[in-house]
Amino acid sequence: MDDAATKLSARPLLLVVMGVSGSGKSTLARALAERLELALFEADDFHSAAAVARMRSGLPLTNEWREPWMDALCQHLSRTRASVPRRVLAWSGLQRDHRARILELGEPTLFLHLVGPPALVASRMAAREHFFPASLLDSQYAALDPTAGEANVVELDIGVPVERLCAVAVEHVRMWQPPKAADGC
Repeated sequence: MDDAATKLSARPLLLVVMGVSGSGKSTLARALAERLELALFEADDFHSAAAVARMRSGLPLTNEWREPWMDALCQHLSRTRASVPRRVLAWSGLQRDHRARILELGEPTLFLHLVGPPALVASRMAAREHFFPASLLDSQYAALDPTAGEANVVELDIGVPVERLCAVAVEHVRMWQPPKAADGC
């Protein structure tokens, strides 16, 4: 266990790496899981087969399509909270209402919002294999509610190498003081 993991190991924590598709959520979440000894969850694993097929065919999800996904994700996080109190979630987190639902679970949660130029994100999407096609990137930006002013969100620049991005994220986690927990749902 490295120094960062040791200093943070006693704290329950839900770390959410968020951003549009192609921003590097999974890559950073994996790096943080390893560095901080956190369990890793991928929000994409909670999409229904029909939702994945819809996106694969080039159709964006609507809020109606996202609702069962959010329900499944929140249920999983609630169910695993006691047995896995330290985790990192790679999740788009595009809408403020959805971020609020995660916070309503009542556990210490810090969102790391990956931000960068759309052209960089598009180039990353073009270089990877994923069910979410690059043609839907504009729909992600259209659905993204700004995170400015949200006390539990830190914006991170995706233009730096992942090793540096991970180090910056660890520093933010180390310095972060969670607000008093609210009663969850």
